Amino acid sequence: MQGFSWKSYLKDYSIECIQQSRNGQLWLGTNGYGVIVFSDTIDYILTVDQGLPSNYIWTITEADSGEFWLGTSDGLVKYQGQKVEVYSNSYWKAPVVYAIK
Repeated sequence: MQGFSWKSYLKDYSIECIQQSRNGQLWLGTNGYGVIVFSDTIDYILTVDQGLPSNYIWTITEADSGEFWLGTSDGLVKYQGQKVEVYSNSYWKAPVVYAIK
């Protein structure tokens, strides 16, 4: 993982979950910095700027159909092909999603 600097991207945040995708990318869910996706170097970062409801990510799961589901502090997120779809607290009373089966 040369080229990836933990200090520059995660010095103030902790990693809450890790998911390896079918294509070998690592998806890191952080406590305040969103999702970091990387292979040998960072491929991209998903935050509230890209449409996430929160930068606090508690769980990540890749579905059989290829989309990723993210559990955040403010709801459930479906991410597929650069598209973010949020299922937020209007669907249920407790917006924090800690686990996805």
